[in-house]
Amino acid sequence: MFETALAETEQVTGMEASRDDVVVLLSQVLWALGGEEQRSVAKEELFRCIAQSPTHLRAIFGLGAMGLVQNDETLATAALKEVLKFSRAELQALDPERQADEMVAQYYQLLSEHRLAMSTLAKAVHERPSEAQAWQRLSEHLSQTATTWGAGGTTLLADAERMQKVAAWKNVKKEKIEEEERQSLGRVRTATTIAQRAVMAAPWNPKAWQ
Repeated sequence: MFETALAETEQVTGMEASRDDVVVLLSQVLWALGGEEQRSVAKEELFRCIAQSPTHLRAIFGLGAMGLVQNDETLATAALKEVLKFSRAELQALDPERQADEMVAQYYQLLSEHRLAMSTLAKAVHERPSEAQAWQRLSEHLSQTATTWGAGGTTLLADAERMQKVAAWKNVKKEKIEEEERQSLGRVRTATTIAQRAVMAAPWNPKAWQ
């Protein structure tokens, strides 16, 4: 079915040179149908397209999007590896809209690596500070992260309070041990002083040496 639709599309005037784009579009249609078989074919066709046209970023992004939507770490990782094959200069030429940065950030989000996700988007802003879209993506990420942390704010606060109590208890225990050591040392010094005085006062008395 896929090949039939692709062959019919290629017969349209002007579409012969856009086969990769057509593959991506048809894969998206198959994916939208929602069936297991259709989605499997969609992934296979995108993998084949990437193998034949390694620089076709739309196919890579499409594969990555499928992985992210399904929380499929394996599929998303496969797409990420393809992106990482490009240098920053190559990506800037092939991907002027910087969709690669967004995909990489979302991949890190999938792994709950929020700091790496933020670092990726912040780096994009640093490289092109005049691009409003880069700032928007970073802002959206920070807002989403703040919302996520806010949802677990009670738990985080409870954990923080618990850690503070443990730290305070450790400090009290440490101070108590140190105080006991000082008192013990003081008693030893006092006893030593008294014994020395007794010996000096009556060196002939055996009890003074005990």
